[in-house]
Amino acid sequence: MRSSNEPMMCREQINALTSVRFFAALLVLNFHFGAGFLVRIGAPEPVVNLFHNGYLGVSLFFVLSGYILSYAHRRSRLTLRDLGGYGLARFARIYPVYALALLLALPVLKVPLSAIDGTYVLLMIQAWAPPESARGFTWIMQAWTLSVEAFFYLLFPLLMVAFREITPRANLIVSVSCALAIVALGLPNVSPGVMTIPFVGSHTAVWLPVFRLPEFVLGMALYRLGCDYPKMPLWLGRSLPQLLIVASALVFLSLATNVHEKAVVTLLAGLLILSLTSREGVVSQVFASRSLVLLGGASYAMYILQGPVREICRSIIPAPWDQFVSPVATIAGSVVVFIVYEQPIRRLILRRAAGRPSAPETASGPASPQADMRAQR
Repeated sequence: MRSSNEPMMCREQINALTSVRFFAALLVLNFHFGAGFLVRIGAPEPVVNLFHNGYLGVSLFFVLSGYILSYAHRRSRLTLRDLGGYGLARFARIYPVYALALLLALPVLKVPLSAIDGTYVLLMIQAWAPPESARGFTWIMQAWTLSVEAFFYLLFPLLMVAFREITPRANLIVSVSCALAIVALGLPNVSPGVMTIPFVGSHTAVWLPVFRLPEFVLGMALYRLGCDYPKMPLWLGRSLPQLLIVASALVFLSLATNVHEKAVVTLLAGLLILSLTSREGVVSQVFASRSLVLLGGASYAMYILQGPVREICRSIIPAPWDQFVSPVATIAGSVVVFIVYEQPIRRLILRRAAGRPSAPETASGPASPQADMRAQR
């Protein structure tokens, strides 16, 4: 990557990208909480599709993860100390909230948990099975994506070295190749329980995390494209292109019915991520608002806690009122968890590892999501 000649867009904080995570989590939340309900009440097909295709928010998370990790570690030298700090930051980022979600889910599990399945989940390897296996849904349904994300985290240092060595033209080829694979194979649709994958067939022996890797690599390649061709994000970052990207994504979410059409949403999400680095367009300005950045900071808790919160609400609130209470409780609860648990425990882990005493919170409260972006991704 660049160093002293690095474009300004690669050096400054990109607050709007934190808000993207909220919309990714909201898509998944709508999928789990609203798709079935809309079908039962006979809602218009485009509205049903918009909610039913909400699982594509997972693909947005994967692309964004590759982009943000590339941004956050663009100056890392990959010494042993750097790798140790990187691994600890990743652990502090995902495992405390992951453990909290698992504990909350235990009392409301629908299926008894075996020792071997529980071990897979605790070690975050539940997704290491062929796609047709439903093992990834064990304990908490959404947690399979964290197992995939952990695989990305392990590969990232090696991928980062490779991306620093390739030429801009080679990176462009990588970007196009990932995009073609994502659309042709319908990769955003490949999740536990999927039997058939286009051009691959049924009952494949390839592990699920390997299938989802092109989405993460696309995010890394897009970051590199933005640095190699700085005029690209500047042009995409104008208001009209940003609005067109968002409108196109909504159209595909509302109308797409096959896996190839749905996969186009991932490519549009990648373009939106790249465009937000300009900070100039109306979408960039809206996404940089304090409220959306806070919700973006809470998006991880929103994503992983939605299953346990939904089951807890079902157990204590009569139907159908639980269906209305649980999404509100998930969003509100995730903000609380983010402020009083996720941020403090992450900072505590990192400070203890660095040999520094824990600093008390200031009178203004915990650090903002923007200030914690490096630790978050």
